[in-house]
Amino acid sequence: MTLRFLSVLLLGMLKSLRRNGKEWLTSSDGLFSTRRWTPEMKEKLGTLAGDNIALGESPFGRAGYVDEKLMNALSSTVNGVVVGGQCGLFQHLQGLDDNQLLAILEFVKSRRDAYKKEDNEALLRQKKC
Repeated sequence: MTLRFLSVLLLGMLKSLRRNGKEWLTSSDGLFSTRRWTPEMKEKLGTLAGDNIALGESPFGRAGYVDEKLMNALSSTVNGVVVGGQCGLFQHLQGLDDNQLLAILEFVKSRRDAYKKEDNEALLRQKKC
């Protein structure tokens, strides 16, 4: 019974893939399949990641890593750290030692109330608009 269930499930998945992803499949000679890429397209895309997994899943992996390291952090904090990292916001901190990083973190923590007040005021202005 289990094998029959699996075979029906997998056949349904293949039918769905062929129906919905036909244009991207090389086996179907789809419009967007790699077989149809021109040398110009390959050259322009050469610097990009080779698959959608690397492009689509990497932010989730980063968010999971940051969430694990910043235990009990709000999702907005995790989002800010991930987006900041992707934009190169923290690159100037790479040459700092642990004591310098701790001093920066202590400064930021000491200014938390001021930043929170600014955030709340900005949120109120947005709600008024």
